[in-house]
Amino acid sequence: MIDHLAELFREETALHLLRFPPRELIESLDDLAETDAAEIAAMPDPFDQRIAILNRILGRFLTRRFVNRVQTTLETYLQSVRRIPRHFRAVSAGLYFLEIHNRQGGEPGVNPLWNMMFDLSHAEALTTAGGTLTTAARSGGQTRPMDTVMNDLDLDSPEQGGMAMDNQSGLSEETMDVLRRAVQLINGGRIELGFALDTILLGLRALTCSTGTDAGDPAARARGFQDAFRKEIGMLARNDLICGLEYAIEESEGERRSHFETLLQAVHALPVKENPFVFTLYYHSVKEMHRYVKPGEDRHAEAIAAAGGAPETMMEYGRYLVRQSLPHRALNVFMAVITVDPSNELARLGAGIACWLTESFREARMHWDRSARLWSGYLPFDHPDIVLVRYLSELDNFAELPEKAYHRLLETVNANEEE
Repeated sequence: MIDHLAELFREETALHLLRFPPRELIESLDDLAETDAAEIAAMPDPFDQRIAILNRILGRFLTRRFVNRVQTTLETYLQSVRRIPRHFRAVSAGLYFLEIHNRQGGEPGVNPLWNMMFDLSHAEALTTAGGTLTTAARSGGQTRPMDTVMNDLDLDSPEQGGMAMDNQSGLSEETMDVLRRAVQLINGGRIELGFALDTILLGLRALTCSTGTDAGDPAARARGFQDAFRKEIGMLARNDLICGLEYAIEESEGERRSHFETLLQAVHALPVKENPFVFTLYYHSVKEMHRYVKPGEDRHAEAIAAAGGAPETMMEYGRYLVRQSLPHRALNVFMAVITVDPSNELARLGAGIACWLTESFREARMHWDRSARLWSGYLPFDHPDIVLVRYLSELDNFAELPEKAYHRLLETVNANEEE
């Protein structure tokens, strides 16, 4: 929940001012390094070191005026996202942690809200302070629009791995060289970023729609996909990319690790809708859907890509995985379908079956109940589909699913589907 709140702090204009002052923050850290570095370094647990650092520097920023500004801003923003459950829950969590601070005080270093705001403020402070990685070119304090940065991107250049950029990007040549090498590692298939299947499905549909009558025009395709990226995909792709890079950093060392660390900084440096690094990596991942399937499943990837990510091609893939007794992977596929087609009753049925097979009984009933409500919108109450899912919802935990449940899910499967 706090991770999603951090994303809102980064992306929503209404929350952009909720930061600790960057210059004062850097100065406080520098002062701390001069006075308390030895004492903090002697602590054996890195978690304790972090808490000690935050406790010693955040107090000066958490004035009553600043805390009131945070509370007023969050309360106002909360009213604007009441119809978006995930946003509403995240902001409510932030206000809860703020209330804990107001009532109990305590150490700011253990409060998730101040922890999150410190990380965000510190990352932005480092970016604006210069160094190897600087903020993208600015004019009058504004980030250079992605439209102009995109003019420097050669999305289909194998030589540059899709990251051909000139010095107008505002990054040093040293940083650009590191970024190119990191992207080449990724696009060369030597590191798996793990973009979620539902994110890839959104991208496939967007790429198909963006092509239209300009299928032979790469520039038109890139512009169309860029618009879809901004409107539909941006934050999802960024979340996936950050998770993948953090894993790559953990699994790497030396120069390779530094490449991914620099790329992660670049991902954080700009809002996702204007971030050419996130866009480029995601664009290549969508075009190379085959990375997201296992050996022997290429035909599913080809069908999904050829259909532009149409839900039915994904449903066939999910059915295949159920038939192969792979419920965890099947659930990921059905949830991907639900992401792009929330009213897909069969995807809800399939997700419920996959959850039941993994002993997630509560989640299974939730999907079946949703399926029943969707079907009730246009089918009579005694229709066999509605009767089936209501029967499934009343099963005892660990009960064996009836064959008719599998039959309803699999009955439209392609006759050529492999057993």
